[in-house]
Amino acid sequence: DEEIRQQVEKQTRDMVRFLQGKGFNVTDGSKEKPPETEADQEAAALAKKAAAARNVSNIQKRQQELEKKMAEERERLYADSNAQRLANPGLHVKTSINRPADPEEAE
Repeated sequence: DEEIRQQVEKQTRDMVRFLQGKGFNVTDGSKEKPPETEADQEAAALAKKAAAARNVSNIQKRQQELEKKMAEERERLYADSNAQRLANPGLHVKTSINRPADPEEAE
């Protein structure tokens, strides 16, 4: 019995030290916030900046993808309208597709 009691006391002391090391107040069970060092603050600021930069980069990539898809769809619609006009020359189909000016065609 004495051996078991000593073993339990030792485990309890070890657990108390462990919890105190993690910032817990072992008397009432609350968690104390460890004091923040200047290095911790700088690391947090850098992490926020990195996350913001990744977010901006992802937004820019997505915007480029969408612009490319829009250009492809615009070209497809323009080609479809040209094909319809050529296939049915009697029908004067007006399209409201705004095609960007091509510098080569302007000359």
